[in-house]
Amino acid sequence: MRLEDLATSAESGVHLSPREKDVLPLLLQGHTSKEIARALCVSPRTVDIYRSAILAKMRVRKTAQLHYALTKRHTLSVADRTGVAGA
Repeated sequence: MRLEDLATSAESGVHLSPREKDVLPLLLQGHTSKEIARALCVSPRTVDIYRSAILAKMRVRKTAQLHYALTKRHTLSVADRTGVAGA
């Protein structure tokens, strides 16, 4: 399962808008607001608004914390499915 899918899975309880779902993978790949804006044909400020909404919904303050939280969630999810701790 991809990290961005984990963020919006039923178990997470987080609902992202379709556009937030477009922005999330690009954020996780480390793209800047300008790069994301060009890719999605919106303004960098619009990307910043989506980024803020995603961070608020995921209850983190920075993109790095978002990546860490999703990675940790992914690790736990894999461990639950496989029965192996730290998988």
